[in-house]
Amino acid sequence: MDNFKGVKPGLALAVLTLLFGVAMAVVFGVAEDAVKGSIQSAIAQHPALHDAESFAAVWGLWRLAHFYGIGGGAVSLALICVAALSSLRRPYKLLVSVLTGLTGLYPVALLLMALLAPSAGISGARGALSVQFLVYVALISFLIAITMLVLNIFIGNWSTCNAKTCGLD
Repeated sequence: MDNFKGVKPGLALAVLTLLFGVAMAVVFGVAEDAVKGSIQSAIAQHPALHDAESFAAVWGLWRLAHFYGIGGGAVSLALICVAALSSLRRPYKLLVSVLTGLTGLYPVALLLMALLAPSAGISGARGALSVQFLVYVALISFLIAITMLVLNIFIGNWSTCNAKTCGLD
């Protein structure tokens, strides 16, 4: 368990992402009709921004937020466990775990987009600065974390050992 001491912040973020996805599942299970009704009434208040496909698009964003919360949280947990068991030095394990945990901002961005879309339109919601910020932070964090992890595993970058002691030669 000593390997996991350096990755606890990232694990916490990944678990929060999973809980976000589970909470959305609970909302869908308890109040799916109410959510759909509120989407339809909000779209009806802004008819100039919407077409016949708008409801399906907004509802799809709600579902994507749930799927990415569950799936992204699970992938984040797996990658953080790989980082914990890797030969990364402790500060880099922390960095990789936090960056991986920040990918949980992506389902939050999708939910924000779903909340903004009825009043701003789908394009307006996608272009919202807050949505763009969350998406870019999540995606850039993931790309940096996965690059660091792959480079460590296959090349030994940022490693606690050299090529001979890790068996990479």
